[in-house]
Amino acid sequence: MEYLKPLLKRKALLLFICFQFSHFGIYDHLTAQVSNPPTVELSANQQDEFNDLNQQLSDAPKIEDQAKALANLVAFFSKFDVESMNFYIVEIDQLVTRTDNETARAFYSFAKAFDYAQQNDFEKALKSAQLHLSQIKQLRLDSISMLKGFYQVAYFFDDLGRRDSMLHYLEMAEKLVPKNGQKYLGQIYSLYGRAYLLLSEPEKSVQYKRKAIAIKKEVNDPSIAIDQANLGTYYFGQNQHEKAFEVWSEALNYFEKEANFKAAFTLSCNISVLLLELENTEGSREYSERAVSLAKKDNNTIGLAEANLMLSNVENALFNYKASIDFSLKALRFAELSQNQYTIGYCHYVVGTGYYNLNQLDSAQYHLNQCISLYEEHAVSSLAVFSYASHSALGEINKTKGAYKKAIKNFHKYIDWLEQNGRYQRAEYDRYESLGETYEAIGDYKNALTFFKKGQILKDSLLNAENIQEVTELKKEADFKIEKEKTQLQHQAELERETLIQKGLLIGLGMLMLLLFFIYQNFRNTKKKNKIIQNQKAELERLNQTKDHLFSIIGHDLRKPTISFRGITEKLRYLIDAQDFKMLIKFGQVIEENAFALTKLTDNLLNWALTQKQAISYRPTTFSVAAVTEDIFDLFQTIASYKGVELKTDIPEDLEIHTDLNSFDLIFRNLIDNALKYTPKGGIVEVSAKSENYSVEMLVKDSGIGIPSEKLEGLFALKENKSEPGTAGEKGTGLGLHLVNELVKLNKGKIGVESQLGKGSAFNIIFPVQTS
Repeated sequence: MEYLKPLLKRKALLLFICFQFSHFGIYDHLTAQVSNPPTVELSANQQDEFNDLNQQLSDAPKIEDQAKALANLVAFFSKFDVESMNFYIVEIDQLVTRTDNETARAFYSFAKAFDYAQQNDFEKALKSAQLHLSQIKQLRLDSISMLKGFYQVAYFFDDLGRRDSMLHYLEMAEKLVPKNGQKYLGQIYSLYGRAYLLLSEPEKSVQYKRKAIAIKKEVNDPSIAIDQANLGTYYFGQNQHEKAFEVWSEALNYFEKEANFKAAFTLSCNISVLLLELENTEGSREYSERAVSLAKKDNNTIGLAEANLMLSNVENALFNYKASIDFSLKALRFAELSQNQYTIGYCHYVVGTGYYNLNQLDSAQYHLNQCISLYEEHAVSSLAVFSYASHSALGEINKTKGAYKKAIKNFHKYIDWLEQNGRYQRAEYDRYESLGETYEAIGDYKNALTFFKKGQILKDSLLNAENIQEVTELKKEADFKIEKEKTQLQHQAELERETLIQKGLLIGLGMLMLLLFFIYQNFRNTKKKNKIIQNQKAELERLNQTKDHLFSIIGHDLRKPTISFRGITEKLRYLIDAQDFKMLIKFGQVIEENAFALTKLTDNLLNWALTQKQAISYRPTTFSVAAVTEDIFDLFQTIASYKGVELKTDIPEDLEIHTDLNSFDLIFRNLIDNALKYTPKGGIVEVSAKSENYSVEMLVKDSGIGIPSEKLEGLFALKENKSEPGTAGEKGTGLGLHLVNELVKLNKGKIGVESQLGKGSAFNIIFPVQTS
């Protein structure tokens, strides 16, 4: 079921990319040797730390030292064992009650902050931490205690969402870090990273996370794994998959070494998702199986369900639908044991789509209905996507069975949700076409035509391209070849020059006048050859720039249509052998779509090539600006309605212009298409015109997202990575505005642009008044 694949992949990201940039305490952990403490399993590093802290408490000579040790012990256990944390809070409370020591009271405030935080009362936790800070200032305790106090206040400001105050206290803590206090600095940098991420400054966040990781490697701090896991999540979000895999792999090794099976399980799933994104199914299967093993070690029932879902996704990507269903059914059994409604519903969805792929429609129908009823029963709004996706799949099933009214109801449920939420996947236009076909089957041709048109509009808007490594390599080879030819040409010219000079020097002194004549001729010839070389060099550079522009466009637009034909013979043979004719039809549609995209791209490149060769026709004629603009608006009316954007004109009815009609049409089709692309729902695109100073001045104005100031200068140039995604995810090549600029020049006009982020853009075109 091809159209479900993007949704399944997206779900995988939602399920398993679980690490957020988080923070952990920086405490100089101390623990106490007290009577009958709770028994808790510790990792090797935790046990070593516990032994050191226990010894420090045993050696504590004063009440102040004992209170400090107990408070740090509370901090130590606060991260993983609440029972032990509460036990030591009671111990320090009894110490304060027995002695009424001011220093002990100060550390009791520190311990109570963790108690309040455990109860999610972060306001009280912050006040308790601030009280501790005030007390240790009055008592003039050591700088390390002050450092921890500042850090803990910053920690609770983070929990309360007050990032600026958080940064202030982190700066205070950083100033108190001693020369040998790298472990404190590593944890401070880690919390800096979280603060800047939540302040929407990801570059600073990553910078501090890297610093934290480097320091923690030096001091062998096991919390480095958390920073690596979070940094990997950032890289994954930026599509830097190799970096994400590298840091996630290191973090996974740390977690397994520490027997932190929960964190190791989550990272194994993350890496499996990453490798599946890269179409490395064998690697994805390996890490999914690793996740199964980790879940078993941790007795993690819900984890076993999720890991088996990952294995189901791997088999689905390989078209092994039977194996995919086996894993998803296994996942469903584990999910039901855990009674986790979130995962049970998703498992029903995956099982249902798997049965659909095998054309077992009754079984598919049962599980998809289970998914819908489960999410509606428990009102899980965050999972609405799978409830509505189930309606989409049920629509296909009911359509196949001839239950057209049920199919229409299902399709409308899905499409209405799509339009309300603005969620569009690569193949969602299939649902519009399916709905159109269903209306057609019951003889409702008006609605059938409406949804066929909507499907075509969405299909056109979602055809996009991705950059490819092969084109990059081709570009490098071409660069090398041109540079080599240029070097050979220069070398050849130098050899000729040296030869001529040597011949001149061999002429005898008796032929002085003739020698001077030859020298003079040699000088003229050399100068002429150097001029030729310079001209050739300039021409080569111009051709090189043109080649760069061409490769940039090809690299962005030619990848998807051409790469879809790879391996198509093997896929078709598999589907024919399996007699999966429905999927065979889907493949046919994909081939047709990509062939259409390829044709459209070659047409665009041809127009561009004509402008480069100055071969495009220029036949000026007189026409009504308002009438032609209205015709262009008619082409975009459906798209504008679909996006919820209003189209307006302010053009005098009697305004005429004498210029090339085809160029005029291409210019304004590109500008209006661009304006619609970057204008969100509820926005306005307006075209106005007026006659002024022997010219016709036209303005295409929108209320869209605007253009960054750094991109305005090269907006009409043809270069890589110029185009930004539209408000509905539309993508472009940057070729359109370049063509507009070339065509305006062809018509002896001028074009300018003004833009402000968040307020829209305005393109101003001036055509000189010409006579027919």
